[in-house]
Amino acid sequence: MDDVEESLRLQRTEIAGQIHDQIIPPLFAARMQLEALAGKLRASGESDHSLPGPVVLSSVDRAAEFVVQSMMAARELLSDVSPPTTGERYWQQQIELVSDLLSTRLDKNGQPIKLDVSGDFPWDTMPTETSIVVTNIVTEAIRNAIRHSHADRISVAIDSPQSRQIHVTDNGRGFDPASIKSNHGMMLMTARAKSIGGQLKIDSKFGGPTRLTIAWPK
Repeated sequence: MDDVEESLRLQRTEIAGQIHDQIIPPLFAARMQLEALAGKLRASGESDHSLPGPVVLSSVDRAAEFVVQSMMAARELLSDVSPPTTGERYWQQQIELVSDLLSTRLDKNGQPIKLDVSGDFPWDTMPTETSIVVTNIVTEAIRNAIRHSHADRISVAIDSPQSRQIHVTDNGRGFDPASIKSNHGMMLMTARAKSIGGQLKIDSKFGGPTRLTIAWPK
């Protein structure tokens, strides 16, 4: 199996994993929340004791949160499966998605996690397909930092068009890079990089910071 076929296989596995892990669970949780509320309402009706308004609102709000989580995951998945026709639009869309995700996560001080993006993407010097692959790697690195690093700041630095490199850095707790070589997400990013002749490099240590670099050829 060549690198492109392996990349496609991993992407299909990733899609199935996203549906299983990110879309179905919050929908199931919303269902359970609403079913529990319905049971309480039926019980209160049979006993002639009305359920307090705040209890009802709290249950409905919580169910709505679960639905929103599922919608965000579904929108993210659809963007991966059917990307826009231009690399620039795809990049903008994916950065908006991870920014939406960041807005729902708070650091230890109760503040939203910060995302800084600097530099100009070399749109005019690379094929759309290449820019989409690079975008997928960058946004996956951001999502990994959100999920696992406990960072309160993530930065994306785009080097000059001549260098063709992008760095994703977070100030989280860090890890031993050797411990994630067989990680599914890492394997997927590596396969994606190979599909465009690119390379990934990860620099990290316990206590952080962590820096992922994606480089691709001219």
